Amino acid sequence: MLLHTHPDYVRAQHVGYSVRLVADIAAHYNDALDALDTLKSMCMLDAFYVHIRLLTEFLVRTQGSRDFSPEDFDVDWSAPVGEPADRLLATWDVASKHVVHFGQRRLPSASDDERQFTVNAAHFRLLATDALGFYAAFVDAVAATAPAWSKGALIPDPAREPEDWAARVRSDVVRELREAQASDLLK
Repeated sequence: MLLHTHPDYVRAQHVGYSVRLVADIAAHYNDALDALDTLKSMCMLDAFYVHIRLLTEFLVRTQGSRDFSPEDFDVDWSAPVGEPADRLLATWDVASKHVVHFGQRRLPSASDDERQFTVNAAHFRLLATDALGFYAAFVDAVAATAPAWSKGALIPDPAREPEDWAARVRSDVVRELREAQASDLLK
């Protein structure tokens, strides 16, 4: 098995991709609007809601999911609570009903939820800040369980050096997760 095809590393790449998209869209959504780039802003809108939903499901709605979760990273993770978590859960519901499914709630006559969902960069930044705050705590939890890796670019043989292999994989997982934190929103 190659290091960057290891399931733990690939999971970190998927989570990191969603983090990057949410942060970058929140930071640049107004740029697309200001440029009157309708196609770009529509794509950003859909992508934001899809990926904030993914991060919410991963970090906040962790129970009962068929998808991978923080526990797959061998950390003791409890779903956060409070206003930011509630805001993300409400957004998960909006994204589920209005963005990722052709649900009946998209139809005005069938909707029992008369609220319109918010579409603007300030709201995106608020949601991204909520999700990235939880993500930072998750990354710290993963890093706390990672053994130190001090052998540079060496890639151990998984069959002959299983402990070193596991330490190298874990080190690269933490690096991948941390790199996702270096987004425009966090600067």
